[in-house]
Amino acid sequence: MNQILTEPAYNYPQAVVFDVFGTLLEIGKQHHPYLSLMKYLRAHGRPPQTDDSRFILTFDGSIAELAAHFDATVPADQLAEYDTALEADLNNISCFSDVAATFTALRLRGCRIAICSNLAQPYGSKVMELLPSADVYAMSYELGCIKPEPQIYQYVLDKLNLPANECIFIGDSEYADQDGPIAMGMDGRLVSRQRGQKLMDALADILV
Repeated sequence: MNQILTEPAYNYPQAVVFDVFGTLLEIGKQHHPYLSLMKYLRAHGRPPQTDDSRFILTFDGSIAELAAHFDATVPADQLAEYDTALEADLNNISCFSDVAATFTALRLRGCRIAICSNLAQPYGSKVMELLPSADVYAMSYELGCIKPEPQIYQYVLDKLNLPANECIFIGDSEYADQDGPIAMGMDGRLVSRQRGQKLMDALADILV
C-alpha cells in the first residue's frame, strides 16, 4: 500500500481540482435513465440533436422537466421508470477507496480542493453528500457550461481566487480534464481507474 506523506517540499500547488465520476466516485451498475429517455423520444419522432448531451448536462431540472422542455408527452408510468432507474444509479454511487486519504493528505499539505464536473442535475445532491468538504463546487447544471468550455474552469479559478498556474486538475478524460485545463494554464493530469491507477499516481510528485 502506498504511504502518503504530508510534509510539503514546496508550496505548489495551492489547489487541486478534481473531476468526479471515474475519478473520485464510481457508479456500480448503471441504468442510464437519460439515455432511455432520449431513446424514447427518438422512437416517438424527435430526432437526436448535436447538442443534446450538452443540454442535458446544463439543464437544472428533473427528468420529467427535461422531457417537458423537449415538448414531449411521456406517459407517467414511463417517467416513473426513469425515476426508478435514476434512484438505482444514485444508490450505486460510492467513493473510490483512496479518496478520503488523498483529501486528508492534501489538506495537511495546505492545498485547497475543488470539484468540477459535467453531470445531470439529479446527481448533484449525491456528489455533495459523498464529497462534502471541498472548497469549491463547479457543477455543469448549475453553471450552464461544460468541460472543456473555458467558462467552467474560469469559474473554479475565480472562486479559488488563484491563478491557473497554481492549480492541478485531475480527471479521467483527456479532452475535459487534461487538454481543457492545460489550455487555461493549469497542470492537467489523468488518472485511469480502469487500469488500476490511484490518485497518488497523479500526485506522486506532490504527496511523496
